[in-house]
Amino acid sequence: MNASSNKRPVESFIIGKQGVTTTITAGTLVDSSTGNVNLANGQIGIVSDSIFGTVALNSFCDTTPTVAEAPVIAIYQGTENSAAMSTASATYPLWVRPFERTESIDGRRPITITKQVARTPSHSTWIVGDATGTAGEINVADETEYTLTTMFRGRRIEEFYSEQSAASLITSFTTPNFTTLGKTEAQGRSYIVHNMVYQVNQNCKALNLNTRRPSKSPVVAFAIDTAGAAGTAIGGVTPIASGDSIGVVNTTAGLRSIVLTEALATSIKNAAIALSGDVIANVTWKIVTTDLASAYTDTADLIMLVALDETAVYVDYIPQVKVRLQVGLTRGFDFNTVTNAQYVYADEGQGDGRSLNLLYNATQGQRKYNLRHEEFPVVNFNTAPFDTSITYVVFNILHSSARQVDTFHNILQPHREIIAVPTYSSGTTPNDVITDLDTAFAAYLGSTTHNHAVVTLN
Repeated sequence: MNASSNKRPVESFIIGKQGVTTTITAGTLVDSSTGNVNLANGQIGIVSDSIFGTVALNSFCDTTPTVAEAPVIAIYQGTENSAAMSTASATYPLWVRPFERTESIDGRRPITITKQVARTPSHSTWIVGDATGTAGEINVADETEYTLTTMFRGRRIEEFYSEQSAASLITSFTTPNFTTLGKTEAQGRSYIVHNMVYQVNQNCKALNLNTRRPSKSPVVAFAIDTAGAAGTAIGGVTPIASGDSIGVVNTTAGLRSIVLTEALATSIKNAAIALSGDVIANVTWKIVTTDLASAYTDTADLIMLVALDETAVYVDYIPQVKVRLQVGLTRGFDFNTVTNAQYVYADEGQGDGRSLNLLYNATQGQRKYNLRHEEFPVVNFNTAPFDTSITYVVFNILHSSARQVDTFHNILQPHREIIAVPTYSSGTTPNDVITDLDTAFAAYLGSTTHNHAVVTLN
């Protein structure tokens, strides 16, 4: 990039495919005998893009390319048509794309490369109360109205309402006379936890407990037993994980459960770690299925509130989906002593396929076919080249090209190449393509005195 330029760089996307775990490091871009491109669908390769240097034009560079070997390079990605060009076809008005490629990257000019590693998103998680016998435990009072106010913040909510008046959920109930009933303090605390969790979850959009309520609130509540007498273990030898189904509330219509995503499971575990002060393997906390019929019989002693993602609409252009909670102990709770804090903050994460796909559709996705954008749906090559169910590691390459148009003037055009590689080749196996590109980019930048190492962003 040229620091004196204030032009907006034009984006090009190279998108790896999950399951493709190698880059091409030898041979020519096109097979002269068949006319096919020597790249598998979603495979990436670095190609010499000039007649200078020791690597021939339109030939793949090795694992450690240098500017001396290839002064100008381009990064290519195979498509579903690459390996069968003689039989490839496309639906009118589109045409066959044998490959995707970046702009020419001139290593003799300044280049900046950043690497954004994928980061798991997190959910805003609050805890009311602490372990029985601690200073922050929930107080127990006879014949008292307990009220909890949960406010919702976030881009979407504040656009629908305003920054000053966030949406909120007020839940309350009145306790019986525990003393007359002969209940212990622990039983009374369990009663309070179960009833408040039940009231919150009657409004939870993920559970749909009560048809008389809108069930639209983006929050789920869990009753927690810190002693771990019964329930689903949060930590221990086998802590909760993505895909686990957690029984949340027992109702007359049956058990209502929630299936954990990786982000939900991680947020719950991190909140437990933060309050307990111990590693997850030593956390004894368990999630108790709320049942008003047995509210006295267990030792649930705290309430965990976890924000849920906003639900995207059919055509949705807003990348942000996270909700931030603010929880207030309005009545009944002794707010001077009862623990009430946010232990995990909302974070959209990095590298999620949906956000990257929105960026693609707003930039290069509109330029590949640019003739009839007044139609709906818009005609384009691929409305979702990104797999929205996975995360990507993203390399951003900022560079520029210069053209001398007359004796006194140059035209400088900045470019941005976005190289997105699936974080995992499969499951939780790290993708070797990321390591290949790390090595190649480090070698290419390191072969000059005017460029610096790849900057990794966490």
